[in-house]
Amino acid sequence: MGTGTQKPTYTALSYCWGPAEDSKSQLKTTTSSIAQRQAAINEAEMTEVLQDAIKVTRALSIPYLWVDALCILQDDISDWERQCADMAKLYRSAHVVLCAASSASCLQGFLGERGHRIRMPFLSTRKPSVAGSYYLHFKYAGCSRSFMFSEAFADMMHNRWGNRGWVFQESYSASRRLIFGNSNLHLVCPSGIQSMGSKRREAAKEESDENSLLVRELGTCSREELYVSWASLVRRYSRFEDHSFTKATDLLPALSGLASTYYAYTQDTYHAGLWDGDLFRGLMWYWNGDSEALPERRCCTPSTFMRHNEFSVPSWSPLARGSYVTHGAIYKHDECLTNFRSEYVALEARTEPVGANLFGAIRDSWLLRIHSYVLDLATLNPQKLEISEDFAGGEGSRGTLIYEGKHLGCFELDFVYDADDNSYNVDCVTAPASMIDEISRFHWVLLGSCKVRGVDEKPEKVRRARGACGLILFSPPGSDALHRVGVFLPGLPDNHHDGLRLIRKLGELRMIVVT
Repeated sequence: MGTGTQKPTYTALSYCWGPAEDSKSQLKTTTSSIAQRQAAINEAEMTEVLQDAIKVTRALSIPYLWVDALCILQDDISDWERQCADMAKLYRSAHVVLCAASSASCLQGFLGERGHRIRMPFLSTRKPSVAGSYYLHFKYAGCSRSFMFSEAFADMMHNRWGNRGWVFQESYSASRRLIFGNSNLHLVCPSGIQSMGSKRREAAKEESDENSLLVRELGTCSREELYVSWASLVRRYSRFEDHSFTKATDLLPALSGLASTYYAYTQDTYHAGLWDGDLFRGLMWYWNGDSEALPERRCCTPSTFMRHNEFSVPSWSPLARGSYVTHGAIYKHDECLTNFRSEYVALEARTEPVGANLFGAIRDSWLLRIHSYVLDLATLNPQKLEISEDFAGGEGSRGTLIYEGKHLGCFELDFVYDADDNSYNVDCVTAPASMIDEISRFHWVLLGSCKVRGVDEKPEKVRRARGACGLILFSPPGSDALHRVGVFLPGLPDNHHDGLRLIRKLGELRMIVVT
């Protein structure tokens, strides 16, 4: 692809491989076929999506096309790992990325029209000589038409392509994208979005968020800005589940190119979506949305708190749940909770890569070591524990825990507790009689503290006393292993400071390991 130091101009294809039977039949490059691929590729061998990509590349007068199935040796794990780490660079360096958003499989092209149209005759009542027809094309009839809806955003997200895990990195890294959607063709670049037949416009927030690397070059960011940018990226990537990948184990490799890109500027150690230099804040994630979308609490085993049952990720990773997560106020400076600082003695994460890709899949020997105050709720008098009205209906995932009339803190659980849930396996554990019974099995570990102001108070109005925040852990029956099941944060004034004092008073300063 070119000689000397001059970089070749090329397009890159972003597409869905499709079901296993489709992906098996597509043209690939292996160690035994690479010489043949370099010599020639017959059109008869190409799938429809590849044929369409070649047509567009030629129409743009671009000499080269990059396709993962052809440019990565599919039977050479070392080549795959090396190129996974470079994937963001490969897509960022492409002159334009061709996004086959309307194609659900490598056997399905993206230049043909999708769906059915209804022809409507037209006759002008003001000028009868003006006559013709127009078409109604119901592409996204089932989508909510909120004020944030746009045709371009729908074409990027409401399809199989937009919900494929690998596509996130490919799309996020691209400097220019041609989106071949179900309803239209869109050019997305730093200056905005232009859909075929329409004028160029600035990207809406939800559209620009999907490609925020275009907003500002990482090389101009401070280390703090890089951590904030990464947290925002992980928040969006956290939604992918096992069905978003052909192989569930691709969860970390499919993000490794972006992690490698950030590493070039942070020079920090990476742990399954988290960075050593920002570990405290990175660990303080929680579910962003209604409790109904969270997994239900079942038999209090680790797998019931994690949607990525097949993914090799720690319980404390923000990628462990398969649902949108948020970090709340901890990465912002204009919220009611502000001025976060660490309160632990020591905090250390350990992960070991499976192969040569330092940002890819990891071995299941990971751990999170914390030396801080640990409050075992089982040591407290259950008669003096109560939960705020958040759980008045007997179910939910968040609330305020109170002990002896003082606020320990507001909790955000990784699962939904339902008082009427009878799914406990009675052979291995006794079902909790109430939410208090359930919560009393948990351990609260102090990670940090922050200042608090009232919702209606000015930003400069913050209390001098600090509130506590940290992780909520749980040991499954018959096991000493600790797993993350939530986080806690201080309540709002006037009793937000009780939690920090109570955890230090009632808890014990010790070393624990979270898996």
